[in-house]
Amino acid sequence: MIHKQYGEIIIKTDPAIEKTFANYPESAKFQLLNLRKLIIASASEIDGILELEETLRWGEPSFITNEPVDRRPNYFDRPPIGSKSRRH
Repeated sequence: MIHKQYGEIIIKTDPAIEKTFANYPESAKFQLLNLRKLIIASASEIDGILELEETLRWGEPSFITNEPVDRRPNYFDRPPIGSKSRRH
């Protein structure tokens, strides 16, 4: 785990995160890396968040805080479940 300070919070990053982002297609990678920056910046502005952990959950990037909520932005090379394009 790599530890960094960002504003008032400590960010703990699993090294496997970088590898996961590197393996996304370029079109998705750009958007997901921007979303990652936004999540980190937003977390640093929320009172009560002291730590942000970037890790993998079920093979997907996950952002966990000391608050009981996690976020998992990801790219899928298929339509979302329940979308009209998946129905037959």
